Amino acid sequence: MLTLAREMEEEGGEIKERLSTMPLFCFLIGLKIRAECGRIMKKLSLMESEYSAGGVVYRRWHNKVQILFILDPYGEWAFPKGHIEKEESNQEAAWREIEEETGLAKSGLRVVEYLGELEYQFTFTNRKIHKLVHFYLFEAAPEAQATPQPGEKITAVKWVDIDKAVEFSSYKNVGRILKKGITYIQNADN
Repeated sequence: MLTLAREMEEEGGEIKERLSTMPLFCFLIGLKIRAECGRIMKKLSLMESEYSAGGVVYRRWHNKVQILFILDPYGEWAFPKGHIEKEESNQEAAWREIEEETGLAKSGLRVVEYLGELEYQFTFTNRKIHKLVHFYLFEAAPEAQATPQPGEKITAVKWVDIDKAVEFSSYKNVGRILKKGITYIQNADN
């Protein structure tokens, strides 16, 4: 719009005159877009924001690639993740959460790739929350043994063969992240 206004001024015409000749529907479309943007901004401003990080952890075990899942506090198979603490990078938070929720030591994990972010909204105790989670791909040692961490409300862990991982995941919204990790692993093997 600013560029259009400058061009109009350079032509020597009055901006108001030019704008008044615009068809009515262009004006109405502009109002509709502004109203929609306003509605979205209001909705987001009523939500709390949470920022988390986590990891898709894999290992090579007896000529197979396996992906690690945790049984979360809601009884769903998921990936380790949690809140990013103050002064902590996304990657550091992912590493820490994996260690806290699976017992796998940071020293036994290698960061392979940033897989992207996942955004979603949910309601918890009558609060609307907008959540952004950063995911990384980690490789664990072949003999890595994860253990459930009851203090973190993780009741089980399971290594799942890579070809069954997408179906095994309880949360389908992480499918894009998981598929990106699987593709990376498979391409690295070729």
